[in-house]
Amino acid sequence: MTSLELLGYAASLFMGLALGLTGGGGSILTVPILVYLFGMGALQATTYSLVLVGLVALWGAWGAYRSGELHMSRALSFGIPGVLGVFASRRVLLPLLPPELSVFGFVLPQNSILLIAFSLLMLLASASMIRSSRYTNTDVAAANTNGSVSNMALLFGGLAVGLVAGFVGAGGGFLIVPALVNIGKLDMKQAVGTSLFVIALQSLLGVLGDFKALAQMDFILFSIVAVLAIIGMSLGTLFRKRISQSKLKLGFGIFVLVMGGLILFQEFKKGLI
Repeated sequence: MTSLELLGYAASLFMGLALGLTGGGGSILTVPILVYLFGMGALQATTYSLVLVGLVALWGAWGAYRSGELHMSRALSFGIPGVLGVFASRRVLLPLLPPELSVFGFVLPQNSILLIAFSLLMLLASASMIRSSRYTNTDVAAANTNGSVSNMALLFGGLAVGLVAGFVGAGGGFLIVPALVNIGKLDMKQAVGTSLFVIALQSLLGVLGDFKALAQMDFILFSIVAVLAIIGMSLGTLFRKRISQSKLKLGFGIFVLVMGGLILFQEFKKGLI
């Protein structure tokens, strides 16, 4: 076992911890962990990531259900279109990616195209987390209204998130939580718990169309990483009520911002060589 692999196992625990604490954002670390620490190709890593994130989120969603923090009807209204979005990404969009692409003098292989797309998503996620860190759960709940919920808006929101999640292999929780607050009219606690169920639904069901990639998985590596991430999720769920969400999101948002910038720089640097 190499030092990078040991670091990868530790990072897997941290990924689950972050997902449990924030309800979204932790999964954004999964693909970089698999690519840079376990040496996977980006396309293979997106398959592993969706299954890992789905299982970890499902564990967290079970805890949210037991504590009454999961709104099932809105989860299904948002999550079922998300499953279709993930499936469309995996079966239609990803196969359309060219083997390499030339952009402004940079020659980028398919692996780099996916990682650049992922790094841009990380930058977007970090901006969302840093912005949301300015508000407390009470602020968000107070800003929310008790108006009617648009099922059509939930449907199209879920479909859009699913397309993004399937393409880059992330859960999309940083998009789902704000959507459930603003469109689904849930308070922050319910939005976080419901987000975990939506992530599990769209990740696990959406990736089923990737039969070939699923059959080629290293199930020993997958099992170890999954167990560590679930342990992290359990710890994160326990700590969630004891830690200031605003400070947590600010710190994690800055971390994701730096990581996304480094990945973007590294992949464009490869294109120059």
